[in-house]
Amino acid sequence: MSLAYTPGSRWRNRAEFVNGSAEIVGFLTRTWTREPDYRPAVAARTTMPA
Repeated sequence: MSLAYTPGSRWRNRAEFVNGSAEIVGFLTRTWTREPDYRPAVAARTTMPA
């Protein structure tokens, strides 16, 4: 799963903001520990504001 996210990836999950593949992996690891059935919602975006 971590290969799907680049070091420049930016995520928002409720009130938590994660940046980069390392933080995303950490977020998913913590989340899957608490919520084994968690699945990220995928939103297709063509542009993202800087």
